[in-house]
Amino acid sequence: MTARTDLPATDAPGRRSWLRDHSELGVCVLLLALGVLVLTDALTMEVDIGQRGPVGPRTVPVVVGAGLLLVAALLAVDVLRGGRGEAEGGEDVDLSEPADWRTVLLLAGVFLGAAVLIEPLGFPSPGHCCSGAPPTRSAAAGWTATR
Repeated sequence: MTARTDLPATDAPGRRSWLRDHSELGVCVLLLALGVLVLTDALTMEVDIGQRGPVGPRTVPVVVGAGLLLVAALLAVDVLRGGRGEAEGGEDVDLSEPADWRTVLLLAGVFLGAAVLIEPLGFPSPGHCCSGAPPTRSAAAGWTATR
């Protein structure tokens, strides 16, 4: 049994190298998605006729969403033309090394845990964890962290 040689060989290492060289396109996609989300929310916002004026509640979200789309497009054009962000002089990052996924996942878990605990416990849950101060109960202000 012989292998077929008339099929085009996939250039997986070349494609992976191209994606690594153009990784900033991921930021472009994130900015694009965020801009579309902000614009969608702004344009579908129900505005009462009494809230309207020269600058209504839709104005700032529309400007921010349009700005996000503009920055995403400009960054994508720059990256596809070969532009790369210049590393800082003191930056000690080896891009050939893989990411430290354990640290990334721990940070994401702490962030999500704080987001989940804010509703039932209030702000002392992340504030207490980050500041090291014990939480105290104030009748007027609710939970507060003290030093």
